Amino acid sequence: MPLLAGLATHRRFDRGVLPEMLRHVEQARINQLPTCAERAAPVLRPGDRASLAQIIDARIELEGHPAKRKRMDMLLRKLSAPYDWIANS
Repeated sequence: MPLLAGLATHRRFDRGVLPEMLRHVEQARINQLPTCAERAAPVLRPGDRASLAQIIDARIELEGHPAKRKRMDMLLRKLSAPYDWIANS
C-alpha cells in the first residue's frame, strides 16, 4: 500500500493507481483495513473520497472490532470534512 500511495501522488500514475488502491482497501483483511484506508485517504482526489467512505461503510465486520471501528469512524469524519485536513494531519 505505501508504494501505491506514493505512485498516486504523481499525476502520471494516479488514474491507474487510485482504482487499485480502492480495490485493495475493499479486499483488505479486517486487521489491515484501518491502515490501508488511512494510507489511501490522503492521496485520493475529492471525487474518490466518497467511494472510500462507501467501502468503509460496507465493511460490516467492523462491528465486532470496536478499536478498528473507532479508527474508521474518525477517518469517515475526515473524509466528509473539507479537503484541507490532509495538510494538517
